[in-house]
Amino acid sequence: MSGERFITSEEVARHSKIEDCWIVLGEVGAKKVYDVTEFLSSHPGGEIVILACAGRDAEKEFALAGHSQTAVVERNKYLIGTLATRASIPAGQLARSPEVKAVYSDSDDDTKGIRTNTNSSSSSSNIADVDKSKALYTAAEVAEHRSETDCWIILGKEGAKKVYDVSKFLVEHPGGDAIIMNDAGQDAEDEYQAVGHSRKADRMMGKYCIGDLCSAEASMTMKETQTGRAVQSATLGTSSQGEEQEHS
Repeated sequence: MSGERFITSEEVARHSKIEDCWIVLGEVGAKKVYDVTEFLSSHPGGEIVILACAGRDAEKEFALAGHSQTAVVERNKYLIGTLATRASIPAGQLARSPEVKAVYSDSDDDTKGIRTNTNSSSSSSNIADVDKSKALYTAAEVAEHRSETDCWIILGKEGAKKVYDVSKFLVEHPGGDAIIMNDAGQDAEDEYQAVGHSRKADRMMGKYCIGDLCSAEASMTMKETQTGRAVQSATLGTSSQGEEQEHS
């Protein structure tokens, strides 16, 4: 509809108080924004449950709570708009919305804009293409880093996932640290794609890349290989020293 309101994740993040509470609900590609301020006091589960997700995507928590179809329908009375992504904004709408245009432009001067994939033959994220394979990490290892002072996330398409230490980036994130912390220690690719980021933002994220995601089996194989090489090197070194002593 022509009068539909598009709201950025940055704007949603500014409404995270008990007197001004917005949340995002819906599947990836069809996320909606809800002003649930007036609903807090009447929520059967208490206001604390909703406030824990204030100013961010609450779909995971909503789905886990197992709401009835009636609850799903009732929430529509608090609907105020659609989460702004390249996929959700109709052609031409971007130019007519100054705020959305400022945040979701394709300009390389805008580090918060939405990415456009210029290579139609590739569906992989630009972030995943950054070659910074410093190490291999398993999902279990990433899961150990989920605090505000030690925050890792996984980004990238299947088969090309990379690990990022975004601890220092939390306070700089335009949408607030809560959005990232919601996915701390786990795969955040779906959420990253749902919000949308510019090519420049992808390149900027490259500096936080610390390695590749791998399976536990691959990690074990790599460690065994490294151990074998170390033993072989030590053996060769000892042998060489022995030969030198014999000649002397």
